[in-house]
Amino acid sequence: MAIFSIQNGDVKKIPPIKIGLEKNIQKIFEENLNEILNITFLISEYSTSFGGRIDSLGIDNNGSPVIIEYKRNQNENVINQGLSYLRWLLDHKADFEALVQKEKIDIQIDWDSPRVICVAESYNKFDLDTADLLPINIELLKFRIYQNNVLLVEIETQQKCASQHQKFLIKESKKR
Repeated sequence: MAIFSIQNGDVKKIPPIKIGLEKNIQKIFEENLNEILNITFLISEYSTSFGGRIDSLGIDNNGSPVIIEYKRNQNENVINQGLSYLRWLLDHKADFEALVQKEKIDIQIDWDSPRVICVAESYNKFDLDTADLLPINIELLKFRIYQNNVLLVEIETQQKCASQHQKFLIKESKKR
């Protein structure tokens, strides 16, 4: 998406700039997570017992645990990585609850609707299709940074009701 500046009736395109390291976009999001996504930031680079590190952990205003994974560029493993961390989190609820208590956040944790958010400059068709079909909440956010310190964040997927997808797939498979 192109961004334009209007000055004295003249429109000028604001060019995008490269972010550099993945860590740079992670830092921007973590320091402004509530403003950007209405999520309370809990911790960065959270080590899991199976050796991976969750880029960012947070909790949204509804009490849903939130896992955020950042990729500078298109990466076919971002969804798999997020899902793997979600599995770990659901098996280690007490660790997350202790983290929320340590941060003195007084909210009822909603384990029925955990969220996985992937943040990248772009996604491939397979990522979009996968996120759209999964019965859990996978959110793909696309970011772009422009000159003049402008950050654009767009929702790349609109999560559809998984039961509708499942009914369609079952219906289609019965036709064959």
